[in-house]
Amino acid sequence: FTQVDSLVAWRDRFRGTGYFRPVAAKFFADGVIEAKTAAVLAPYLNSDGATGDANFRQGQLDSLVAKLDQAGVQIHIHAIGDRGIRMSLDAFARAARINPAPARGRRHRIEHVEAIAEADIARFGALGVIASQQPMHVALGDMNQIAPSGPWPDNIGPERYARAWAWQRIMAGGGRIAFGSDWPVAPLEAGQGAPDPSILRSILYFPGDGSTHCGQAALRRYVEEGMEGRVLRSMKRHLSS
Repeated sequence: FTQVDSLVAWRDRFRGTGYFRPVAAKFFADGVIEAKTAAVLAPYLNSDGATGDANFRQGQLDSLVAKLDQAGVQIHIHAIGDRGIRMSLDAFARAARINPAPARGRRHRIEHVEAIAEADIARFGALGVIASQQPMHVALGDMNQIAPSGPWPDNIGPERYARAWAWQRIMAGGGRIAFGSDWPVAPLEAGQGAPDPSILRSILYFPGDGSTHCGQAALRRYVEEGMEGRVLRSMKRHLSS
């Protein structure tokens, strides 16, 4: 945990300078679906029982999240597979139980949230964890088709990909969604490619979500909620005025 201590020391050193704000930490709970390294609850298809790679044991993740939460650091966890997502939510739930709630509230995030288990969809709202998703990845993951086919859907099968990028259901359960670009993995401009029907469909409709969503509300996920999820409340207030 020496890195946590160093981060807190840097934050305190530069507090109020206006030049450097080391107030958040990101780490990776798992890998990606395409390479079968995202941690999943059930084996990948045609994989001889492989369930991906969790980069932490649950106890390790619990302790790291609790220490960062106690220090008031915003936490971003890359979690794509349903097991990685569940481990991250479990760690956030434990931190909320053992640490006093900060006056400004918690704004921890899980990055990507691509293949979520049914039982965990409502937990985002219950725990106040932000689901940070990237519509561009729907197309990049071969999921923007009537009958999805490609490494992403083929590796987990239709029962699981039916819950892919379940942003509307997360919101329906009281959860918050922040959209972004995932640069430099994807283009920097969050909405780049929107004129392309495949990308526009990603923004308006995620496969498996069962409904469409208006462009204005989708844009809000990029701007207003994106700022909220990135500790930019002062800029958000300015744009709202």
